[in-house]
Amino acid sequence: ETRNFAMRNLQAFVKSNVASATDQSCALKGTRASDYVDSFNAMRTFIDQSLDEFKSELQRVLFPIFVCLFLNMMLREEFKLEALAFFNSVKNDFENLHRAEITLLETVHDVSRLSDPEIAKFLKNKFFVKMSR
Repeated sequence: ETRNFAMRNLQAFVKSNVASATDQSCALKGTRASDYVDSFNAMRTFIDQSLDEFKSELQRVLFPIFVCLFLNMMLREEFKLEALAFFNSVKNDFENLHRAEITLLETVHDVSRLSDPEIAKFLKNKFFVKMSR
C-alpha cells in the first residue's frame, strides 16, 4: 500500500510538471529556463524526502528526466546558456551509472547537434526504467 502511494505521488508530480509534445517524448510546461531547473530540483527534493525503502528506485527516474529537460531546453535556443549550465551542474550526479550517455550529451552545445541520430534518439525513444513491483 505504501509503495502504491509513493508511485501515485511520483506520477502526480510528473503529470503536473511534464506534458507530452508532438515531436518529442516530453516537454516541460515552462516559459522560462528556470522552470525547467526548478522542476528538476523539485523532483529531486521529492525523491530525497521519500521513504528510504523507495528512494533508490525513485532515483532511477531522475536521469531520464534530466536528459529530457536538458534537451528540451536546448530545443529552445533562447535557453541555450541556461541549459548548458544546468547540464554541467547536474551531470556529475549521474556519471557513475550513465558515463557513456553523459559523454555523448556533453557534445551538445547548440540545437543543430540535436539532429545527430545519436542525440536525437534521446528525444524520440523512451527510456526504460526498471522498477520492482
